[in-house]
Amino acid sequence: MFLNHFKNYLTGNFVAIIVPFLVIPVVTRKLEVEEYALFGLYIALQKLLSIIVDLGGNSAIQRFYFSNEKASNLVSVKIILSLFIVSIAFIVITAAYSSIAQVINIELNLIYLALFCAFCSVLIETRRTNFLVREQSKQFSIFFSSESIFSGIIILILLIIFDLSFIGRVLSEFITLTLFMVISLILLWRDGLLHVAKIEIKTLKNIFSYGVSLIPHTLSIFCLSFLDRFILSNYLELAEVGIYILAFQIAMILGLFIDALNRSYIPWLFKSLENKKSISFKSKHFSTLAVILFPIALVSFLIDGNLFAYIFGDQYSRVSEIFPYFVIAQCLSGLYIYQTNFLLFYRKNSILSSITIFAAILHVFFLLIFVEKYGFYAAPYALIISMSIRLCLTYYFAAKLVNDNYGMKNVT
Repeated sequence: MFLNHFKNYLTGNFVAIIVPFLVIPVVTRKLEVEEYALFGLYIALQKLLSIIVDLGGNSAIQRFYFSNEKASNLVSVKIILSLFIVSIAFIVITAAYSSIAQVINIELNLIYLALFCAFCSVLIETRRTNFLVREQSKQFSIFFSSESIFSGIIILILLIIFDLSFIGRVLSEFITLTLFMVISLILLWRDGLLHVAKIEIKTLKNIFSYGVSLIPHTLSIFCLSFLDRFILSNYLELAEVGIYILAFQIAMILGLFIDALNRSYIPWLFKSLENKKSISFKSKHFSTLAVILFPIALVSFLIDGNLFAYIFGDQYSRVSEIFPYFVIAQCLSGLYIYQTNFLLFYRKNSILSSITIFAAILHVFFLLIFVEKYGFYAAPYALIISMSIRLCLTYYFAAKLVNDNYGMKNVT
């Protein structure tokens, strides 16, 4: 069953890997490096707003579904909370734009668009999460693949046929997310997961308390993954930031493989922990994952810059200089994600948040120290150091948790 789910998740993620890989060469040739960097900053803002709008709600659905909470209550409360947060965020952005503009040089209309897209992406993830917890991996794969394919087609139409460059890339994001947000709501309604009249206060408290406790954790992940874009844009030319963003984006392909593995693993793990089943063989899973990932990191050092220049354009040949370091960071992130499942199940969100906050602070600290000396190398160097420390701390607490609950050692 695990392998069957993994195959389905991997299929969906494989499409999500192939489509961007086919589209990126078009994007890099239609957008100037500076425009590519600006779009990367826009996506980073959208990710930040998604964290705020979600408020950890999808993680709460994932956790409480296995505690026999009514799925319709979970989803309905989640959507209502997101709508409320979007309304508050709109008011805050409007009132404080002059201050915001001093930190991020993005127009107000684009920020509004990023907020709407963030809301759409959160609802889409709510649909995905319910596929996940119900172990409907085939439906997840079809849904995820369809979104990726449609996104790729829209990008090509707007960039090649309409020749819209930067604004075309932004519009493609808006069109895709809007359409699949509507589809997500229709599917949730069809499956009987939208029942506003049946909302329970207990569910509201559970989602809110669990989600709020995860905010420091998710914001810290944002700092590790996206904040350096804004920092680098204040120290480097936008062209160098664009090269950094492309290297990071390509390395994220490995993250999609890890995501497929983790999505198929979570339902089995959470059910095992909920039913107090023995999990004494977890060390094999961790070791196997490490054996798979790190040879990939070593191979990435052998990729020549001419290959990147051929695929993405001559102006991106320097991607090869920092790409392997981002692959190492993705490997460390994969091992870390595996460990976080234990902390999330036992609701040790404060521990998880403390670890990620500490890692995020370290990342920013090392980035600011390294950036003047190492330029755009500073980001991957700082990322590897902070992610290594984050993995070690998470591993320690996950092992301790399982040992305390099962009386076994060396299980993670």
